[in-house]
Amino acid sequence: METSNWMPKDAILVTYATRSGSTAEVAEVIAYEIGQFCGRVDVAPVQRVRDLRPYWAVVLGSPVRHARWLPEAIAFLSAQRATLRLRLMGVFQLCGSLCQDTPQNREAARQAYEEIRRTFPEFRPLEVGMFAGRVSEEMLQHAVHGGQAALKPGDWRDWEAIREWGQKMGKILFGMCQPSLPVRLPPEKL
Repeated sequence: METSNWMPKDAILVTYATRSGSTAEVAEVIAYEIGQFCGRVDVAPVQRVRDLRPYWAVVLGSPVRHARWLPEAIAFLSAQRATLRLRLMGVFQLCGSLCQDTPQNREAARQAYEEIRRTFPEFRPLEVGMFAGRVSEEMLQHAVHGGQAALKPGDWRDWEAIREWGQKMGKILFGMCQPSLPVRLPPEKL
């Protein structure tokens, strides 16, 4: 076996929760970017994922609604808790409040992720990506008054930042799946 071509025989999974499809589109882009470094990457909504055995790494994404991850993303973490402890992980979230990049909005996005960390302290993602999301008129009609009043309709996703994060994740995972190369000593001088 040539070490330069070594890759794990299993795949990476990019899975997501979504309401309007925005997070699914981001998951597809992230999976594509990771695949540039790591070979096979599967993409699926969390509701369709039953078995994590084929995957050596999992990237999970969720939008933030009402300052929380979607219930199906939390249910996935809970149902797969034992298996996820044995996998490399990355996490990304889309947050409509990040349409305005302010310290207060960044802190609100961070708090949504911190709630996940408190609930699932054993998870230690290699990377956490936080991106602005797409805010629809329908979402604004159902928004709770107060914290989401500053939301503006529009597609606020920064595709360049999303692609860069996917590439960074791909490079990290690629580095972790490479075997240690043996140390080669220089030949003895004659």
